[in-house]
Amino acid sequence: MARIDEEILNHIRRYGPSTPVDIAQKLGANSIIVTAVLVDAVSQNKLMRSKRKLGSMKYYFYPDQLPVLQKKIADMLTPQDKELLQKLMKENVVGEFEIRPEEATVLSNLEDLVGGFVLDFRGTPLRCWYTPDMHETKAREIAMKKLTVRFGGAVAKAVQETKTQDQKIIEQLAEQKVERVEKTVKPIPVKVERKRGRKRKTVEEKIREVEAAPINDFRNIVYHWLEKNNIDIESEKLLKTGKEVELEVKVPTPLGKQTYMVRILDSGKKPVSQDDVSSIGMVAVSRRTPVIIISMSGFAKNAKKYWEKELSDLVLLVSKDDLD
Repeated sequence: MARIDEEILNHIRRYGPSTPVDIAQKLGANSIIVTAVLVDAVSQNKLMRSKRKLGSMKYYFYPDQLPVLQKKIADMLTPQDKELLQKLMKENVVGEFEIRPEEATVLSNLEDLVGGFVLDFRGTPLRCWYTPDMHETKAREIAMKKLTVRFGGAVAKAVQETKTQDQKIIEQLAEQKVERVEKTVKPIPVKVERKRGRKRKTVEEKIREVEAAPINDFRNIVYHWLEKNNIDIESEKLLKTGKEVELEVKVPTPLGKQTYMVRILDSGKKPVSQDDVSSIGMVAVSRRTPVIIISMSGFAKNAKKYWEKELSDLVLLVSKDDLD
């Protein structure tokens, strides 16, 4: 594995910003393995990952290759991209509170070319963008004035404290990640009685067992969905009684059966949080294995935004409605 890691990193050093598919095709490697190596390199600050996507894939690059990436992105700008960039250059700072949602999405995808930060206003994160020649402190001051004009003087105090709040949020998230890495989660063993010489249980047998336990109704639905998609279950671990199950499965792909980790989450009506998605994503990175997170109650908005920005290359989110 160390050799393929070196080949992947050398490819980016030689050819510049690349997507996992580009690298996999050039090296004749499995794209899933390539993606896992790249995500791991980003987590170790060896590489950076673009905001912009080529199709569904982001670019990976060394920090000193940012100008190359920017030129590559500039060459593929759409008329809408250019229009919003001109608007930003004219106003210096633009907040998502003053543009349409689809325009905010476009600017988020242009953050390789411009600056961006988040203001936390009354518990609501507000994304803002500023020209690359401006210092972020100045940009925050301009954003504060805009918010004051738009929402009234009462907002000024809250916005003035935003920088401190942002730093606290970053520190809290960092502490949570460290705690999740350091804390060892001991899976609760699932006792399965087997007769001597009997083979591993089939999907049908697992489904029948699940059907016999009312608490596992959602797992029953998941197992049926896996069976319908010809996904084979290799192993099962119960991580949280009645709430979280981890499976190792084999997923059919054009390259043959690929190993995936599946996390089934059933936590009542509460949607899966950003912290949960981040934690599972870290496990996927450490194991270099793609993961499918299947949630009974869906995913929180910030969890979806975090996934799209950081983990969409390695993690697939599936809600109960997607299983129908």
